[in-house]
Amino acid sequence: MLLRTLLQRPSSRLARMTAHFSNNAVNGGSNGPSFAGVSLQDLPKSDTFTSNLPPDPEFPTPSASHNAPQQDLGPRMVKGALYTFVRPEETSDPELLGVSPAALRDIGLQHGQEGAPDFKALVAGNKTSWDPSTENGIYPWAQCYGGYQFGSWAGQLGDGRAISLFESTNPSTKTRYEIQLKGAGKTPYSRFADGKAVLRSSIREYI
Repeated sequence: MLLRTLLQRPSSRLARMTAHFSNNAVNGGSNGPSFAGVSLQDLPKSDTFTSNLPPDPEFPTPSASHNAPQQDLGPRMVKGALYTFVRPEETSDPELLGVSPAALRDIGLQHGQEGAPDFKALVAGNKTSWDPSTENGIYPWAQCYGGYQFGSWAGQLGDGRAISLFESTNPSTKTRYEIQLKGAGKTPYSRFADGKAVLRSSIREYI
């Protein structure tokens, strides 16, 4: 929907280009003309994935992960788990450059939510749906998985530069989505990388 990589200070040319893509997105939507969308606060959110699958045994709860120094979370080998609770790296002075209106409609967010402070803080990695004072809400996570690369078993892979914030359900279509940040910083599965997303490939995905 929106690229965290593009939240850094851009060149004027890049800013014009992303504005062009946002303003020329496909009109209409899958929700029908009568559904105006909801606010980010009112958007139904869930954490079915983390509620039903085994967590990283070294940081089995949101509070255990939240209270740990970020460097202790990884990169490292994770065993006996399908995900790790991990928070995005915060971004100083972020700037929102481009938003897909079609993606907002698919998710069920009302027009204009992209300008709300909570929305900007969320996509910049500066705010999550988890409240550290009450330990209520949904804590972000990165998935652990393995697979083949270039014809050979690669062992542990996982979300090396993607962090899931929550699952959301469009109130009109009842379609559920997983909302992620890409390039939001290191996870246990970043291996030798920094968890950030390359700008050129991120622009291609956005387009």
